[in-house]
Amino acid sequence: REDEIRKERGQFVVKSNALIQKTRYELTLEEQRLLLYIISKIKPDDERMKMQHFTIPEYCEVCGINVFSMPNMYSYMKDTIKSLADKSFWVKLDNGGETLLRWIDKAGISKYSGNVDIKLNDDLIPYLLELKGLYTQYSLLSVLPMKSKYSARLYEILRAELHQGKTYIELEYTLDELQDRLGITGDKGQSYRKNPTM
Repeated sequence: REDEIRKERGQFVVKSNALIQKTRYELTLEEQRLLLYIISKIKPDDERMKMQHFTIPEYCEVCGINVFSMPNMYSYMKDTIKSLADKSFWVKLDNGGETLLRWIDKAGISKYSGNVDIKLNDDLIPYLLELKGLYTQYSLLSVLPMKSKYSARLYEILRAELHQGKTYIELEYTLDELQDRLGITGDKGQSYRKNPTM
């Protein structure tokens, strides 16, 4: 089983650069972990969004979640799936418009077997399947140890810049620009300005 876990952690998360660079969204650390885990299960030759099947124990093992640290892992998974399914976000289009997308199309979970079934939204196909160019990939293991919900997002943004033929990254953002890219809005952005060591 250890070999299987190592293999799953080494699977690639692959996204179009448009999904990384032309979107503004904020997900919790739990939502990001679940989303990236599902994306890592997409096969390079997939031509449509498939229902992804896994069990709660499998997910916890791969993502390094201690099942015993949570009083009710089933409720935790159920709540995380629902909160991710309820999130929508805008993607900027090349024609200057924007389109509203959602992450999850369908989901199911069984308390008795621990089985989880999740299908990502078909509208994500241009951003996750059959990507020919201008995409970013990294191993799931690269982001699993991250403890902040902004860390994985920032990592993606930097990787997307690196994948544009660059061998190193030198970027400069104003605080407003960085907060916008990371989806930090409202009171959270203001509290960071008052206490930048948060």
